[in-house]
Amino acid sequence: QLITTGGGFQAPAISGYTGDVVLRFSDANNLHTDPARKPAAGDFTVLVDGVAKTVTSVTVNSTAKSIDLSFAT
Repeated sequence: QLITTGGGFQAPAISGYTGDVVLRFSDANNLHTDPARKPAAGDFTVLVDGVAKTVTSVTVNSTAKSIDLSFAT
């Protein structure tokens, strides 16, 4: 579970290009681009004003130390 309330490098952000939620990490040791180890869209629950949004895809970028979550809307 990731809960943040402040800003900074590790705070979730909204991509200005795609509208995805971007989760950034300072340590990428456990981020893998191997499809067999990649987290699934169903592994995440994103709430916006208390309403769950469906995650449609997950992109792992171990170089950028980030996970991007995409949504249908």
